[in-house]
Amino acid sequence: MYLFLQTLILGIGVALLVGGATALVEGAVALARRARVSQIVIGMTVVSLGTSAPELAVNLSAAITSSAELVLGNVIGSNIFNTLAVIGGAALVRPLVIARRTTGLDLPFSVAVSAGLFALIYAGVPAMGAAEGLSRFDGVLLLGVGVLFGAYVVRGIKPRRASGSEEVSDALLIELSPRVKRVGIAPALLLLGVLMLVFGGRLIVTSAVAAAEYLGVSPRVIALSVVAIGTSLPELVTSLVAAGRGNTDVAVGNVIGSNVINIVLVLGVSVVAAPIAVTESVLFELVVNLAAPAAVLAFVYLGRGRRIVRSEGLVLVGAYLAYLFVVLRG
Repeated sequence: MYLFLQTLILGIGVALLVGGATALVEGAVALARRARVSQIVIGMTVVSLGTSAPELAVNLSAAITSSAELVLGNVIGSNIFNTLAVIGGAALVRPLVIARRTTGLDLPFSVAVSAGLFALIYAGVPAMGAAEGLSRFDGVLLLGVGVLFGAYVVRGIKPRRASGSEEVSDALLIELSPRVKRVGIAPALLLLGVLMLVFGGRLIVTSAVAAAEYLGVSPRVIALSVVAIGTSLPELVTSLVAAGRGNTDVAVGNVIGSNVINIVLVLGVSVVAAPIAVTESVLFELVVNLAAPAAVLAFVYLGRGRRIVRSEGLVLVGAYLAYLFVVLRG
């Protein structure tokens, strides 16, 4: 009964996160449209940040309660799920044709950020010693990279906007109901979204820790599996919808943007709020977190010309299931 109750609380928390992220994005999109911000800017900033809001909500709650395993496990687990399961699933819906900029800059940058996180945690660690973890300085460094990434994204938007490809973000934008267009509704949605994210994040952290203690497993296992998948539902839905509409580059770009934001912003803010100590047990997840985007990059460059076909998508999804099996067994 106790485990059922904690599972129910966890499910409510996930529902609040997904609903809060939707409300937050819808309100922000409505305000941005009212301010005459272009569609492509909205798609690559507001929506990308909105799909990463659940991870941020969970991580801040975990940082405040000193749940270090949840902080790092949620970010790494979400990125692995996004790269393997979301991109792989989108490729099963429709073969993904990826833009040249995404393959030449965005995807390699995502690999570089994952490698940078690996280096931050394990730099200078003796061969058999414990990892030093992440300090506030590391968090500030990650946020600095985030600022550079944001400037790079905004700068890269301009030529695409001028070329008339503004409609590329349409697959990311949710349809606004007539109510949202009324004055005062959009700010209320923003506030409601933030509140739902805060309460949902708190519920997920408390229930995940309680369930882990009851089952006698590490909170890291819960974070890498259930919590990571739950907080990644916005990315999953967004990418599957984008792939179904034929906007396959957006399906991949959404994941890449969210993964970078998860590391430089979500983890950066979390570590600034509360430094985390990390042991060598996280090595496996860090390696998979680096290998996953590298595998996608290899498929793109060594495969069929900036494409991820269904067979490669099946490999990615299979790799995620194998990874999840190892995590749950460990």
